[in-house]
Amino acid sequence: MDKWVKFENNLRSKLPPKDDFAYYWKRDFLAKIDSDLIPLFKDLMDFRNKVVHGIFEPTEEQLLEMIKNIDYINGKLLILVTAPNSG
Repeated sequence: MDKWVKFENNLRSKLPPKDDFAYYWKRDFLAKIDSDLIPLFKDLMDFRNKVVHGIFEPTEEQLLEMIKNIDYINGKLLILVTAPNSG
């Protein structure tokens, strides 16, 4: 969960002003960076919700896969911030 909270904080810190529901706001922002992030983001959101609401208990392998996806998206966000034309 610590990894998830850091991911959420990182993503929120980069978002433009909100004009839609949080899920779509985040999804649309990520789509502008790289459309390949959308299925990863959807899987992460679904996974997180199922774990938090007790729908299933993930295996270590599943947790590691989600952590890998979080790190991948965070890497894309870092590239966005450090790119020469990034505000």
